[in-house]
Amino acid sequence: MIKTIAVMNMKGGVGKTTMTANLAGSLAHFHQKKILIVDVDMQANLSQYFMEPEEYASWIKREGDFKKKETVLSIYQKRRIVNPSTVRKKSKKEPPKLILKNLTFRVYENGNAYVDLIPSTLELMDLDTTNAENRLKIFLNTIKDKYDFILIDCPPSMYFFTKSALIAADSYLIPVKPDHLSSFGFVLLEKAIKQLEEDTEKNLIQIGTVFTLFKDTILMNRTMANMKALRGRYFFDNYLKDLTGTGEAAAFNKLIFEYPRAIDNVAALKNITDEFISRINDIENE
Repeated sequence: MIKTIAVMNMKGGVGKTTMTANLAGSLAHFHQKKILIVDVDMQANLSQYFMEPEEYASWIKREGDFKKKETVLSIYQKRRIVNPSTVRKKSKKEPPKLILKNLTFRVYENGNAYVDLIPSTLELMDLDTTNAENRLKIFLNTIKDKYDFILIDCPPSMYFFTKSALIAADSYLIPVKPDHLSSFGFVLLEKAIKQLEEDTEKNLIQIGTVFTLFKDTILMNRTMANMKALRGRYFFDNYLKDLTGTGEAAAFNKLIFEYPRAIDNVAALKNITDEFISRINDIENE
């Protein structure tokens, strides 16, 4: 059963975070799904997509209403395993027990459906990553039954946090801009995923590749056709166009279907979401 999806690309500027945010929102809005999105990119673009600057700063600093709040950093921090039969004082330096409500920020609601966010932080750069690659997987396994899907927004690299996301995930989705440099990075990404599968003896399910930031030019159409000719890859029929309103929606912490000037991409977003659900059903029924 497909539950946890890593959304990834080794190249930045391809609309990955916009796709993650709006796919999550669209799954809740059009399909009444309960979604968790996890930001493991220390740049925290996904977190700031949904949170006002002052709100995000207060969360990070644990100020005001956010005194007990945590970021994704807390998931990666080492926690001591305590023997219940041993009585000892708790170390002041020991990270607090992970509580889901302290980690999540509700970014969208639609009746009984919703999107929760686990924010990221620049403090990830100071994390001791020794033996930490499995900690995201361990945590998500304890809470995944509370959600229909978990989307992990990865940094544009194949280093620690992307690897930990792939270890935690059962599948992956690749948003890609159909230009020359992005298509080159796409091939490298596929090789990196295969290498990780070999190293971890893990078989990741390919949800597919979805095109973003599309402009109806000869070069982009040619690049898209060339990429779709690659064997063994699934490409979504639907794609997001490069429209001013889509970028503006993010600037106002709005999903595409919430922002009037982005309306020209709403039908495309819904079609991508419908195709996403259909693709998962097809894989699970194979």
